[in-house]
Amino acid sequence: MSALFRHPAVIGIGLVALGTGIWAVTTAYRGEPRQEISGNQKISQKASPSSKASTLKKITLTRDYGNAILTLKITLHNPTPKPQLLAPPFVRLTDSTKSEIPAFFPKFAKPDALEPGEKETHELSFWLEDSHLLGQLWLLVHQTKILVKDTEAFDIARIENQKSRTFNGPNWR
Repeated sequence: MSALFRHPAVIGIGLVALGTGIWAVTTAYRGEPRQEISGNQKISQKASPSSKASTLKKITLTRDYGNAILTLKITLHNPTPKPQLLAPPFVRLTDSTKSEIPAFFPKFAKPDALEPGEKETHELSFWLEDSHLLGQLWLLVHQTKILVKDTEAFDIARIENQKSRTFNGPNWR
């Protein structure tokens, strides 16, 4: 059997098959990406010059005992020439002490990506401890800084456990 694989014709056919496979993978469809419906549903559009800024649409805080999950619905713009994962360093949430707050992803899920020049609406989730709610929260998107929560402390006990509260801006009173 091993003598068969030493024959020049078999080696040539194997190399042609390997080259064809590599060519097929590297020249795959490069048009508009398909829209996939998932838990992190997104709305895609090319950004126009007048609408380049990232904008915060909705803030939802869900209590989980003494902690909370902060979900931000935000329209993001990628001004860079490369695709960007919606995770640090492109997207970060920081508190008043400038400490980075960890993103909250379901197990084995990877963050969505934003193509160059694209403007899309995404939902980003972060895991907050009680101490994060004592001061300001800032969302840093590329070189843009967006105020998520103002300086007034927010008591997580104001929300019933496993319930959510929605805010439209940084004033969480």
